[in-house]
Amino acid sequence: MIPRIEQKAELSLSNYSIAINWLYKNKFNLIYPERIVSSIYFDNFKMESYIDTLEGNTPRRKLRIRSYGKNAFDNLANKYKLETKLSGEFYRSKSQKEIYDLETFLKNGIVDSQYGICFPSAKITYVREYYGYKNLRVTIDKSIEYENLKYKSRIFREENLVLEIKTSINENLTIIRNFFEFPRSKFSKYERAIQSF
Repeated sequence: MIPRIEQKAELSLSNYSIAINWLYKNKFNLIYPERIVSSIYFDNFKMESYIDTLEGNTPRRKLRIRSYGKNAFDNLANKYKLETKLSGEFYRSKSQKEIYDLETFLKNGIVDSQYGICFPSAKITYVREYYGYKNLRVTIDKSIEYENLKYKSRIFREENLVLEIKTSINENLTIIRNFFEFPRSKFSKYERAIQSF
């Protein structure tokens, strides 16, 4: 896992154009075409990953299988990545590996060193834009949808967008805080998904 700095800002839809204009004004460029991101999150029966996220406990972990496209999990020929996000007191890190037997994970769950056996709990889909400038990377997630995997007909839509700043753990945190004019917020899609259910 490679440690990195991550900061988030929650934006209303009306502030989207303001954020885009600010990025271009400050020399950020689109570095990747926007795409649909689909993730299935896993948690244990006690929902400890969700509780740790909600309460801000560290260290905490999020487990998910990620693919790309609106109906990514309907096509078993797609590529999937098992991702583990670790949050410490002052850093974030993420590891990932390709998996080839999605059905096994969905049926049998994932064995995690912190939370034990974890099963699918929520599906989250959104459109992501990618911007970069020097060592800074900014993503904007919009059209966020949360699906309760127990009741598949229940889909909840997030009203707001989330802008996320990502950079190396070696960057000067004070400079980053002063550079970005957007107020930071605690925005966890997984937390929002479970609360919406």
